[in-house]
Amino acid sequence: MNIEGTMTDTRAAEQAHRDYLANRLAGIDDPEERVNEIMDQHARYDDPANCTDEDRARAFGPNWREVTAVIQQAASLTVEQAERIASCSMAEWELDNLMEEAGLSEDGEAAPGSALQVWDTVIEVGDEALETKYEQHEAFWETRFAYLAALMAAVAGDEIPETLRSSMTRAWSSR
Repeated sequence: MNIEGTMTDTRAAEQAHRDYLANRLAGIDDPEERVNEIMDQHARYDDPANCTDEDRARAFGPNWREVTAVIQQAASLTVEQAERIASCSMAEWELDNLMEEAGLSEDGEAAPGSALQVWDTVIEVGDEALETKYEQHEAFWETRFAYLAALMAAVAGDEIPETLRSSMTRAWSSR
């Protein structure tokens, strides 16, 4: 098969994935349930209805429960909570420094064997889960750096020192 055919197949698979999620999520109003559906779809693409804890651990790392909790918290934020977080949030350069200190390179790569190797998958799931949230109110978008820092702390878990973990979750904890 040529490269063009492979790209077409990939695009078709990606569109099928988006269509599946749109249909599955259409009737779900509970933000936490929506997050679970999206995570199951990413963790067990071929059979999300039978997703297991092991599937989630493979897809999102050993700290997948913490990762799930942070994404669910973001999906359930009220405007008031978002404004509190935004009032003590960090600048992009602060997030960049924390990410580097946690072990991601400038281009977002993690060291082999690191819990952070699932970072791209976690970000993709979070972005899907929060896509409409950011559109609801400007305050939600203003929490983005604090959310990403807390999410990274959840992914990294015990691989980072407690002081760094506290720095990464400080603004998010103000909700």
